[in-house]
Amino acid sequence: FLFFVATTFFLAAFVCASAMLHAVLLATGNYVYRDLLNNPPASFIISLVLALFCFLNLWFPLGVLGFHAFLVWTNQTTNEMLKGEYRIKQNPYDRGVCYNLHQPCAP
Repeated sequence: FLFFVATTFFLAAFVCASAMLHAVLLATGNYVYRDLLNNPPASFIISLVLALFCFLNLWFPLGVLGFHAFLVWTNQTTNEMLKGEYRIKQNPYDRGVCYNLHQPCAP
């Protein structure tokens, strides 16, 4: 699941960057910037809307990615984290950050 969320985040970031690059290339092309704002082509408007939409939607996968990365680093499940199972006592499954990161990636 962690890799799925990371892939989703990077895909949304790529689409956002591509849409912004397309809008910048249109703005620096044959159009005068003032004319582009007064009478923009449809592709410029679509690129700006897509870039704004993707930028706003980057924050959800980033938050989910951060939360699940924390769970992997501490070798906990979501249920253990929400119940506060190991707030007072030591987590017996925590083997350190390096081993915790190696564990889900190893075959």
